Amino acid sequence: MDSDFMYSPAPKQMRFNENTHTCIYVRETHDVAFTALYLTTPSTKCLADAVKEKYEYISEIRMLYKRTSRGMLVKMDDSLVKHLLHESMFVIEFKECPDSMYDVTLTETDS
Repeated sequence: MDSDFMYSPAPKQMRFNENTHTCIYVRETHDVAFTALYLTTPSTKCLADAVKEKYEYISEIRMLYKRTSRGMLVKMDDSLVKHLLHESMFVIEFKECPDSMYDVTLTETDS
């Protein structure tokens, strides 16, 4: 093997690619550890399904929101989900609504 060869790891994938999955990390405010959510397609349906799979007490999601690092609350749609960064970290909050539905807010965090 050539001694001058240097291994360079591939850069992190920053956005969805049609042929790959993406992973985001979420935790509730009282949790110490994050939970991984794997998204196979860039859609609110896929995100909602991933949340319901990991948090089994969440049966139905009425609305998904994203709170930006500047504090702005944004309704999530497929376009916004498509631009989530791979391995982003969020604090996840659940607000119970009528008819056993929940509003879910993902707040960007650095830790």
